[in-house]
Order: sequence, then structure tokens, then C-alpha cells
Amino acid sequence: KLEKNYLLMSILMSVLLAMILFVILRRLNKPIDDLGAAVEKMKQGNYLDAAEIQVKGKDDIAGLQESFNEMARMINDNILKIREEVDKRQEFVDNFAHELKSPLTSIYGFAEYVSKANISDEEKKECMDFIMEESNRMLQLSYTLLDMAKIRNKKIQINEINVGEMATKIEKMLEYKLSKNAVCLVIDIKVEKIRGNEQLIYSLIYNLICNSINAIHEKADGGQVKLTIEKSYAGCVIQVEDNGCGMDEKDMEHILEPFYRIDKARSRENGGTGLGLSLCSRIVKAHHGSISFESDKGEGTKVKIELPDKYCKQSEK
Repeated sequence: KLEKNYLLMSILMSVLLAMILFVILRRLNKPIDDLGAAVEKMKQGNYLDAAEIQVKGKDDIAGLQESFNEMARMINDNILKIREEVDKRQEFVDNFAHELKSPLTSIYGFAEYVSKANISDEEKKECMDFIMEESNRMLQLSYTLLDMAKIRNKKIQINEINVGEMATKIEKMLEYKLSKNAVCLVIDIKVEKIRGNEQLIYSLIYNLICNSINAIHEKADGGQVKLTIEKSYAGCVIQVEDNGCGMDEKDMEHILEPFYRIDKARSRENGGTGLGLSLCSRIVKAHHGSISFESDKGEGTKVKIELPDKYCKQSEK
């Protein structure tokens, strides 16, 4: 009888211990099961849900779960950035194709008209002028794209620049454009020399002034663009300010995007490609600087470029 009782007690105790061991093992294996389920979600491309493992405790497995969550979030963020970059590149290609289509269609149309139609010399001249104008716009577009390609992921050559001479040269180059648009260019240079890539800094200032001129509509009191180059506590500041049409917040969010135009019809009329400010942004980035905008609709725009101290000479006028 005692043997039977001991045997029965042993069986009951074994079953109870087995149940307790099963529960303990289930609890111990649950974090690993959660990791396995998260890995399956990642295999299906669902990285955000995979990063939602609940972490309990402070043991090694809990640390592994935290690391896994962080990894899944980083992968998800990187994939979103890659998708955004792909979308931007596709938009760039689409815009570029559109920019090429318009002048090419016009050039072909006028060339065909001159070739096949019986027109006067005066009409031929008008057609050829238009063809040259559209060809020049395509040429400027290609030059700008080449400049952007040169800057990308390449170390630029730094040299000393006499900003006074550069500003005078730019003013001379823009003399006709300033006169045509009745715009006065005011130059205020308080730093004798700065350091940087001369060709890129020239392109930066030239593009900023051109944009300001294009932004000034016909005004009774005339338009004004002011170029200021001065030393700051952190380096030097290049500032271009105009009293033109200005921008609203929506425009300022997209102004550095390639091919973005505030007034598309007017920009094309002035030969703009929508790449000027995008190029300026890359030039500033190549010089480890920052670019910012202050603008109000109808009140004008102020563009501020801040370059680090290593790009600003100490000698001042």
C-alpha cells in the first residue's frame, strides 16, 4: 500500500514539476519567440512593426531585444530616406526632361518654319533670334548641371579671393541685365579677402544677384539689390537683399529644390532654369557653410550665407 502511495505521489509530483518547468521554459523562451516573430516581419518588409517588441527585465535577452528594436527602427528610417531620395531623383529626371522638351520643341518648330516657309528676311531674323535664345537657355542649363556635378562628393580647391574685384566683375557682367530691369546694385564690402574656391564663390554671388534681379517686378520707385560681405563672430557673411516680390512660407520650403520656380512663366521669360539656388546650396555646403532666407510676400527677400572662420581673412577695409 505504501509503495502504491509513493508511486502515485511520485507521478503527481513529476506531473506538477513538469507543468511548472513547462511554464518556466515558456516564459524564458517568450522573448526569443518574440524575436523570431519580429524577424519574420522584417523578412516581409515590415520593419516598423518589427521594432515594437516589448522589453521586460534587464537581462541579456532584454538587452538584445532593445538592440533589435533600435536596429529595426534605423533600417526603417534608412529605407524611408532611400525611397525619398529615389523619388527626388525621379522628379529631377522628369523635370529635366520637361525642361529639355520645351526649348527643343520650339527650336525644331522655328527651324522647320524657316526651312519650309516662304518668309521675309525680317521674319527669318526673328526666328533665328528665338532659336538662339532657346539654345542659350539649354546651354546655361547644361553648364549649371556640370557645375553641380563637379561639386558632388569632391574636395574643392581653396584659394584666396579678392572679393572687391570679384564684385566689380560681377557688376560689369550684369550691367545690361540691371539696366534692362531698372535695378540698382549696391555693393557694401567690409572684408578685403576671403578664402574659398574662386569659381564657385563667383557662381554663388552671381546666381544670388541674378535671382534677386528676376524677383524685382517693374516698380515706380525702382528696384534695388544690395550685396554685403562682412566679417562675423563665427567667420564671414555674404548677404544679398532685394525689394522684389518676396516669397511665402510654402515657397521657402521648396526654394532649394532643383527646377523649383516661384513664378514659372516669369522665370522662363528671363531664361531661368530653376537650378540657381540649388547650385548655391551645394556651393555653400562644399564650403561647410549655411544658407538661410528671410522673406515676406511683396516685401522682398534676404539671403544670408555664413561661412566658417577659416574661409575669412582677418584684414578688413
